[in-house]
Amino acid sequence: MQPLEVVHTSREPRAAGTPFGCAGEMIYTSRQVHARVTAREISRVIASGRLIRAGRYYVTPDTAEGVRAALAAGLRPTCVTAAEEHGLWVPPVAGWHVYARRGSPGAGWVGHGWHPSWPESGPIASPGSCSGTPSVP
Repeated sequence: MQPLEVVHTSREPRAAGTPFGCAGEMIYTSRQVHARVTAREISRVIASGRLIRAGRYYVTPDTAEGVRAALAAGLRPTCVTAAEEHGLWVPPVAGWHVYARRGSPGAGWVGHGWHPSWPESGPIASPGSCSGTPSVP
């Protein structure tokens, strides 16, 4: 299996040899996975627990629970949830901070607004967008 281009990695890599030849926490788009492996192989990798489906994304098991839950609900992690994923220190806070594409993110989330379209292409808000300053590609 060829290594996939990764949409997002966070923190320091934790272990070598994670799915698809990558190390550490990884998030892939469905398009990336389907372009490289067959549906049968995807089913096998998911059944083995090496990848988890989260909305339009596939994530490795060491991806943070809040990130997996947000992506599965069609939300994007932002604010302190995203900052922590980018390896920044954050104080303990209640709830997962997200923004929604349309309307309110719903009960159980700390909403940070909504956007008619995603302001960034990545699955997790960049540090620049988290701080209220423009992000630089």
